[in-house]
Amino acid sequence: MKISVLGPGAQFLFENTIYDVFDALSSGKSDAAVVPLENSVSGSVGESLDALLEFDLKVNRVVFLDVRHNLVGNAKKDIKRLYVHPLAHAQCREYVRMNFSGAEIVHTYSNAASATLVKESFDGAIVPGVAAKIYGKKVIDEGVQDNKGQNVTLFGVLGKGYAEKSGDDRTFIVFDCVDRAGILCDILGLFAKAGISLSKIESRPNKRKMGEYIFYVEFCGHPQDEVVSGVIDELKRKVVFLKVLGAYPAGGSE
Repeated sequence: MKISVLGPGAQFLFENTIYDVFDALSSGKSDAAVVPLENSVSGSVGESLDALLEFDLKVNRVVFLDVRHNLVGNAKKDIKRLYVHPLAHAQCREYVRMNFSGAEIVHTYSNAASATLVKESFDGAIVPGVAAKIYGKKVIDEGVQDNKGQNVTLFGVLGKGYAEKSGDDRTFIVFDCVDRAGILCDILGLFAKAGISLSKIESRPNKRKMGEYIFYVEFCGHPQDEVVSGVIDELKRKVVFLKVLGAYPAGGSE
């Protein structure tokens, strides 16, 4: 994986899970961290969104990477056990269904784990090309993702603070609010009144009660902008909880 915003001399450390990546940065084991936030096919990565809520870390860059999945391991016709991370499986579901309907599908905690578990002659795995290369696995079938045109993953580069203003920024927040008629209309109306465009809004369970949700919102601007800071202050008076999860240049980096 090449991510220029980390610098040419960056040393990459691989962790077992997304939570382990957050913990490595939070504990000082690493200076920065990269986690998947959203995929163009399978949608948002819930584990990353949950971890952003839990850890005191911020998204300070976003990176768009085109992900090509490959089948690695032994002869395709002999594979009886297929290792695949759930997110990779979601992006290759039709390929797996058509080619491995009789195989044991084993979900793993990472693409690295999928690659390293391939040992027996009847094992196979679906992993991105970089994992196949790092772990020295033979590629049997290239580009097995279902969406052949585009399979893009948005990664967040994490730090202990968000990026300084670039002039074209996005701010990412999460909030929890009292469930009453019109509350979301009131909240979203603050952005409209201030002339701030929303680029994304989604809900996730609040993990306290079935049918209750928290809301993740990405919008144009930076917390250092007077109009944005004003809206955030107004929001805090309307909601039960609000956290700024990040601020970063719009458009992403390579």
